[in-house]
Amino acid sequence: MKKILIYTPPYDENLGGPIVLHKLCSTLNDLGYESYLWAYANFDTFYEAAYLWCNPDVAEAVSLGEFATGKEHWIIHGRGEGRPGQHEIHWESLNTPLFSKPLEGGADDFVVVYPETVDGNPLKAKNIVRWLLHQPGWHTGKVNYGSGELYFNYGHMVFDPKGSTIAERALRIVDYPLRYYNQDGIASERDGTAYVVRKKSVEPDPDEIKDYVCIDGLSHKETSEILKRVRTFISYDPYTAYSRFAVLCGCTSIVMPVDGIAEEKWEPDERRRAGLAYGYSNVEKALQTAWMVPLIVQEETDRSVQSVKDFVEELDKFFG
Repeated sequence: MKKILIYTPPYDENLGGPIVLHKLCSTLNDLGYESYLWAYANFDTFYEAAYLWCNPDVAEAVSLGEFATGKEHWIIHGRGEGRPGQHEIHWESLNTPLFSKPLEGGADDFVVVYPETVDGNPLKAKNIVRWLLHQPGWHTGKVNYGSGELYFNYGHMVFDPKGSTIAERALRIVDYPLRYYNQDGIASERDGTAYVVRKKSVEPDPDEIKDYVCIDGLSHKETSEILKRVRTFISYDPYTAYSRFAVLCGCTSIVMPVDGIAEEKWEPDERRRAGLAYGYSNVEKALQTAWMVPLIVQEETDRSVQSVKDFVEELDKFFG
């Protein structure tokens, strides 16, 4: 089995992409496969990461190297026991060693995993996987992939591989921070509405949301405290896990529908729609099925490990 190198931004507890990329690396190592992170950041993130790691209230500072794949990227080296939060290189509970050496001649003994946002092949790797965590081009407005690559869907992406291959099985990893999102300390009387915009597919009406509480950019602790006291949660991002987090905290959770996307196309699996109202007309059904959400969360957590095992089988079949 080839070694696996995962090209990822630093860990950020509020961003699903970095979370699952780091979780993939950790799960692979826990299963006995050799896997590493190649952590990169743009200059703004680099300096913010440097501040977090070198601040005196961080228990152990680490070195920040400057190996670059070009002037636009910095590799961040080191591991320490810092506080959890935004732009950390590692999350201390994960098994995620860093790799920072150049890949000589494409390193045939490695498979490099890029998220769908990465332009081209910055590591000049020979064996390339693209993990489509979102619709290709959604974040950047462009898609610049090569041929002969292997693509894994996370959800239900519609994409023409153009000379590459889409794996038969999806790679779906979840990492629910259940220490925050639960029924502990919920308000006896709930009132108000919270909302999230994130990767919006629907533009919020300013008049509608003016009295609502926005959770964008808040920590999980801050977000969970809000979700445990408001009655309703509205998501303008149709695919964020925060919609489920809200259900776990006892909210009525509403996903604003995308024009032209029916409920069955938004989420083909009826069971995964449990507890979520796709628009205001489905609220009653969401409330009746909310009890299923903790069970589904546990099932998906358990299936994450099997999904990684399936991923390894697909790699071995494709790359040899």
